[in-house]
Amino acid sequence: MKQWQFEPQNTERVPPLKIAENLRMLRTYHSICQKEIAKLLHLERSAYAYYETGRTHPSLPSLMKLALLYNVTTDFLLGMPPKENDKAFKRRK
Repeated sequence: MKQWQFEPQNTERVPPLKIAENLRMLRTYHSICQKEIAKLLHLERSAYAYYETGRTHPSLPSLMKLALLYNVTTDFLLGMPPKENDKAFKRRK
């Protein structure tokens, strides 16, 4: 089995984070106000608003809660492009 190896050239292709715009899009799509989301995350509304403006980023636990809440992946929230035919993490028979 081939071992995974870190390849520095891959880091040059990292897309910009899209957390702020994805959070705002999902919240408005589901017609939820910032206050409601903030309450679920145990935050002040203004702290959550900073997530949507890009001033700050959610912690990993908050990111995971948001992914579960909206039924999306954390990769989607971060703005990672979908992978096609990525067999690196699939189990072999």
